[in-house]
Order: sequence, then structure tokens, then C-alpha cells
Amino acid sequence: MAKTRIKRGNKVYVYERENYRDEFGKVKHRKAQYLGIEETTDGKIRIIPPKKRQKDIEITSSVRYGDIAALFTLLKNITL
Repeated sequence: MAKTRIKRGNKVYVYERENYRDEFGKVKHRKAQYLGIEETTDGKIRIIPPKKRQKDIEITSSVRYGDIAALFTLLKNITL
């Protein structure tokens, strides 16, 4: 596994990649994993890991709100 650093703007993004050679001898990458943003503090280099997303949330129902609230505000303003 090799760590790859990609600089975009003033941030450095760190990825971990596995390198391999194909049948023609060219080096290819597989299994790229995002490790986080590299930050230098007090002369030490740290990698700040990404925030975890909650994937176990499931939407079971939704409720109309925006159009009803706009209509209610409009009717309240004209005192109907």
C-alpha cells in the first residue's frame, strides 16, 4: 500500500492505494481509500480523518410543510 498526497488549493488530501502491474507491465492502482486531510501543527504532520456519515438512517415518511407554511403566511398577512 502506498500513500498518495494530492494538493488542492491550500489543503493536502491523503489517499491509500494499492499498486499492481497489468499484463503489459504498466503500473495501475486499485482499492483507493480516502484517509483524510494532512495538517502540520508544531512541526508535526497529522492526518485528520474524514467525518463519518450515518448510513443506517432510513426515511419512512415525509410531511408537506413549505407550501402550507407559505399559504398560511400569505393568508395571515392579508388577514383573511
